[in-house]
Amino acid sequence: MLHEPKTRGAAYNLGCTIGCATFLIGVIFVALKLTGVIDWHWAWVLLPFGPPALATIGVSLVFIVKGTVGLLQSSPEELDYVQDEFKGLSRQKSYALAQLGMGTSYFLGFLFIVLKLTGAIDWSWWVLLALYLGPISLMAIAALLVGMVALRRYQPSKKQELRPSFAVGGYSLNMKLTPSPSLREFSREEYEALAPIEFVGQKIYHGPPVEFLGRPWDLALGAVKGKLFKIALTVMFEKKDEANQVAKKTLRFLNDKLGSPERQGTRMFVWDTTDGNVILQTVEAIQVFGVNVFLTSQAVREFQHVK
Repeated sequence: MLHEPKTRGAAYNLGCTIGCATFLIGVIFVALKLTGVIDWHWAWVLLPFGPPALATIGVSLVFIVKGTVGLLQSSPEELDYVQDEFKGLSRQKSYALAQLGMGTSYFLGFLFIVLKLTGAIDWSWWVLLALYLGPISLMAIAALLVGMVALRRYQPSKKQELRPSFAVGGYSLNMKLTPSPSLREFSREEYEALAPIEFVGQKIYHGPPVEFLGRPWDLALGAVKGKLFKIALTVMFEKKDEANQVAKKTLRFLNDKLGSPERQGTRMFVWDTTDGNVILQTVEAIQVFGVNVFLTSQAVREFQHVK
């Protein structure tokens, strides 16, 4: 997962500390009020419970709005990436914040019901029950959005006519690849670590960076006896948000060019083409996030494998 900026993490920790502190202060004020140590108005006694409750409601509304917008604007194939927008915060932080806010609401609801039954307050029962119904309503809306995402993500795709792949930086599958100064063959170490030889006569080259979808991508080319069978594009980022934006843009391009993917898995989409297939893949490593596009020729079925 993306490591959030230190300033954002510090702000979150400070916010949680303040929220917990105000909650405890509120509990103390309630205890002092009930024991007669203070005779403040209930509005002042309950004031410390306001920040955590309001913060949770605000974050929940932002979560719901972002999730709804992403759901409506995205195709089923894009929902893997919309989920990151949908979450808003990391799972752990969202869960902790929800616990704090909902715990506050339930505590206040229980407290107010006790005060109502003992005659300490004469508020309407609807006001008291709202403290319980509010968090439940937010959870129901969030669950509904998650269900809609699941339904759109896993709806069956329609059969479609296969389309040809596309050229990248002047290179296209099955063309004759002529060695040139701009191509550098993999070293022995690179072959062993990254791409072991699979076919007789196979060579893999580092190509010059190519412009693709408005940005430079690293290029690698695979050929067997001079016939280009593999085109690999890679772009790396330090921030996950940037990688997701590029991945979504690439996915839209491939959907427009090739139609809906025939298969998809965790962070991988596969399009069959008339001359092979195209794969979009996202990867995560320590503080590094990448987007890969692989074009592979169906000619690999005819190549002789290395024994």
